[in-house]
Amino acid sequence: EDKDWNQLTKDMETLQEEWKTIGFASKKENQKIYDRFRAACDKFYNAKRDYYSNFKKVMQDNLDKKIALCEQAEALKDSQDWKKTTDQLIGLQKKWKEIGPVARKQSDIVWKRFRAACDSFFENKSKFFSTVEESYEDNLKKKLSLIDEINAYKPDSKPAENLEALKDFQSRWNEIGYVPLKEKERVQSAYRHAVDLKFSDIKSSENETKLVRFRKHIKERQESSKACLSLLLFLCPLLM
Repeated sequence: EDKDWNQLTKDMETLQEEWKTIGFASKKENQKIYDRFRAACDKFYNAKRDYYSNFKKVMQDNLDKKIALCEQAEALKDSQDWKKTTDQLIGLQKKWKEIGPVARKQSDIVWKRFRAACDSFFENKSKFFSTVEESYEDNLKKKLSLIDEINAYKPDSKPAENLEALKDFQSRWNEIGYVPLKEKERVQSAYRHAVDLKFSDIKSSENETKLVRFRKHIKERQESSKACLSLLLFLCPLLM
């Protein structure tokens, strides 16, 4: 690691300073000993240079990978495909954590860029669903108000007037959008109860009319079948 090399460099510098304080060896051995010491020093500094050369390359590769993630996040930040994009951004965030360090002067810049893109999307998502929740609450108020109106309705003596009122209530109900999911069953049940209470006669009449139509349809089909059978019986001797 970087801190290890810093400590080793200090140790090497201490040894070099100490070397300078030691007097000369014999003329025959002096150059040989110096060459050995210098070779050790050169080996250390060459290894250090190789390490930092490779380390800079690795950090540049990491920076390139993080910039690529920034670009991907920025391409998604205005998306309104909330579920799919949320999953994609979470995936990008996981990849970000798996990438190693970058140069210190670049680290904060690239992180702020990536985070800004993610934050932009999630803030838009939050605002959207906040607005949706508000609209659902408004729809709930409208439906409860309509139920109160149905409960307050006084049936007319003319069935036709009551039928028109029922159609109007049904149409207005269908035009109102979604309500909060937790309120859906309760408000739907209250609506059905109000309609059944005020327009039971009309609904019974409608059901009876539907039953009459169904019976008439069955009867017509039976009569049509009998007619076909009679015609077939009449034609059989002629065909033989």
